[in-house]
Amino acid sequence: MVLLTLKGNAQEPDPRIFSTWYILEYIEEGVSYVPPDNYPIQIFDESNQDCPYFFHFPNPWASGPDCIGSITETHFVIQELGILAKGEICQNEPPPLPCADFFSKYAPLYRDAETTGDLLSYTIEEVQNKRTLIVTNLDGDQAIYSNQYLSINDYSGRKAVVYPNPVNDQLFIASEVQIEKVRVYSLHGKLVLETFSSIINFSSLHNGLYFVEIGTIEGKEIHKIIKQ
Repeated sequence: MVLLTLKGNAQEPDPRIFSTWYILEYIEEGVSYVPPDNYPIQIFDESNQDCPYFFHFPNPWASGPDCIGSITETHFVIQELGILAKGEICQNEPPPLPCADFFSKYAPLYRDAETTGDLLSYTIEEVQNKRTLIVTNLDGDQAIYSNQYLSINDYSGRKAVVYPNPVNDQLFIASEVQIEKVRVYSLHGKLVLETFSSIINFSSLHNGLYFVEIGTIEGKEIHKIIKQ
């Protein structure tokens, strides 16, 4: 087991980590898994002798903290998992269980770290007002979060359909209204493509999650796209 310096010592946590974060993507052995919704977690400083820092999962199916033993400016250690370890996050989820399917892949990132005592590293990237938290284990698997809720799965006012998703090379847009401009953003908020066409070439982009912003005469809408 690897021990970290504890609260009060020289190496303090990055204060930006104490926030609400929304899961965007989990990457395991190079395979990307995108959640059916951007489930939130909260990381906060409890100032508690038994548990200095907490995870909290404020979602409809579970509530309650999981304990982070210590945090430095680049790493943290899981001390004790409660809700997450028990698999209660999606306990009352109605079928077809997309939450449970995603968490069966995502939760071991933290469960295994609790069992082994291994460090989890973290970085926070900031572009304008958007922050991205990337948590990485010793195997290189990553959980990627945003400080902004970006889910658009339940948006019913869309005028456009994008396909195929996941995409390898070309992404097609079928829209009920005239397309004025299309922008593609990386997971970290960087603009990587801009076009006026309804056909977007993804072949030069790295595998992962992207956000396609479609501007029409009636406004804008955003679609999550996976490049494989």
